[in-house]
Amino acid sequence: MPTKRGSRTRRIIAWLRDTWHEVNYAQRRLIELQMGTPPRRPPAKRSDADDLEAVYRLPAREPEHGLE
Repeated sequence: MPTKRGSRTRRIIAWLRDTWHEVNYAQRRLIELQMGTPPRRPPAKRSDADDLEAVYRLPAREPEHGLE
């Protein structure tokens, strides 16, 4: 039984650590966006951050000025 408990404890600690890193990155990125500064250091998992940035990126729109 100690093996199962140790494994579960490790999973909980890993989950807490990952959650803490996600919240830390989100707070840091929010401050950077509000201040208009570029990111100071890349996140630990670059592909995850790139995927999230792509999901929330606004699509480019043509200006509606009626000159065409």
